[in-house]
Amino acid sequence: MEIKRIGGIIPAYKNNKVGTTKKSNVAASPKNTDRVEFGFSALIDAEKAAIAQEVRADAAPRELLEAGETAQSGIDSSVIAAMIFMG
Repeated sequence: MEIKRIGGIIPAYKNNKVGTTKKSNVAASPKNTDRVEFGFSALIDAEKAAIAQEVRADAAPRELLEAGETAQSGIDSSVIAAMIFMG
């Protein structure tokens, strides 16, 4: 295969490279941007309060006391596994 007229490619490349402008180090200011803020903490607190209210409505006072004691003293992982698998 024979390649002809390749000598003109390199000078053309150099001319195009010289003609390009260099980028400045200054960042362009953002235009037409939107900012979104999510208030997940308020949503999570509201959901926790709703769940706690439902639990209090369904649970007997004795069950609430036992749950409070368990939360303070901790619970063994084998007991948690038994509750999950055995119901």
